[in-house]
This record gives sequence, structure tokens and C-alpha cells, in this order.
Amino acid sequence: MACDAQGHVIRDRSQDQGQETQSTTSNEDCLESHTYNRRETLLEDPEHQATLCIWELKDLSVFKLPNAKGSTWIQAQREAALQIQKQMMEDYDHVTQLYNTTLQKSREEKATYDDNISQLQEVIQAHEQTMAGQAAVVKYLENEKSKSSTTRNRESHQKSTKIPDPPTLTDGIEPAYDDWSIKIKMKLEANLDHFPTPALQMGYVQSRLGGKASSHINPCLRSTQNKFQTVEEMFEVLDVILTFVALITHKIG
Repeated sequence: MACDAQGHVIRDRSQDQGQETQSTTSNEDCLESHTYNRRETLLEDPEHQATLCIWELKDLSVFKLPNAKGSTWIQAQREAALQIQKQMMEDYDHVTQLYNTTLQKSREEKATYDDNISQLQEVIQAHEQTMAGQAAVVKYLENEKSKSSTTRNRESHQKSTKIPDPPTLTDGIEPAYDDWSIKIKMKLEANLDHFPTPALQMGYVQSRLGGKASSHINPCLRSTQNKFQTVEEMFEVLDVILTFVALITHKIG
């Protein structure tokens, strides 16, 4: 240890400078080794995947001033703090930009979805209107069919106007057989709905016979072997017998 002329101790400044340099270097190594405790995370959106640095308060714990003093050490800490602040601002700007981009994309997608939904609603409404129109047409056709069926049923139940019955045929003279046969055949034709079967037709003709005429017809109606099957067979017998009777009567008269 050196002393000056007055006996004061002379301090070696080189030692102080060495201690200050050692302190600064140690703190810089500390900052580098901690790497400011960053965490990394990925955004979920694959189009905007990026590595973000999440900062915590403990990242700044290394800036607590130690007992040692020195302008160089303080300057290093200040620059490190500014670097962290700058990185935090950049990360914040990046996240904000990603948020705005995602928000805008979501709004555009929502607008597209809303437009698609609106178009589908229009298609559904048009389809419902078409179905309603078709249902109305079907109902109208069913009503018309029901009316037509009712009309046909009513018409089928309405019998034709009944023509007056011809006089009873007895001997073919009064009334004359030719006149009588024309009237009864027209009666059967005009009122066919009253006599739709051969049995009804033969029954009606038999009811308009009497005297000799009925005596020639009734045996063939009771017979099981030579029984009349149609009204035409009855007219054939009457034609032969009563025409012959009328001819004989005319000659005698």
C-alpha cells in the first residue's frame, strides 16, 4: 500500500476499474443466460402460425440494481430493458394485426354464410309455394272427380222416362200384332234401364199377353227343356203363330 508525502494512503484505481469491469461482465452474462424467461406459443390459425414471445414480470427481475455502482453497468441494464420493451411492443403489434386479420376474415365468412342462408331460404320458400300450388291443384282435381262421380251416380239412379205400355195382345187382331210388336219393341229399347236383363224383358212381354197369345207362349216359359232364353225367341213364336192367325182371319173375313 503506497502513501503520499503527507502520509495518506494512495488507493490503486486500477483495482477499482477491474472490479467495475468484472461487475459489468458478470451482469451481462446473467442477462444472456436468463434469456429473459420467454415462453413460445403458436396461434391456432394455420394461416397465421407464428412464434410469439410471452413476457412476464420476472423477466425484469434481473434489472434490480445491485449494491455495486457503475455507469457502464447501469447503461447496459437500460439498453436491455429498452430491448425487452421494444420486443414486447413488436409482439403486441403482431398479435393485434393477427387479431384484426382474423376478425375481418370471420366477418367476411359470416357475410358469406348469411348470404347462403338467405338464398336457401328463398329456395325453400319457392319450393313451399310450388308445393302449395300443387296441393291446391290436386285438391281441385279431387273435388272435380268427386263431383263427376256424384253426378254419374245420380244419373245412374235416375231411370229413363217410362213410355206408356202397349195394349194387351190377345189374338193378334185387336190390337193387330204388327202394330203391337212395334210398340213393345220400342218400349223395351227406350226403357232398357228398366229391363236390363233378358229375364226382365221376357217377363214384361209376357205381362202384355193374354188370350190365345199367352197360351202359345206360356208353355215355353214353364218348360225346362225348350224354355225361352231371350225375348227375341218369344217374338219369333208370336210372329209365326199370330201372323198365320191374322192371315186366316183375313181370308175368312
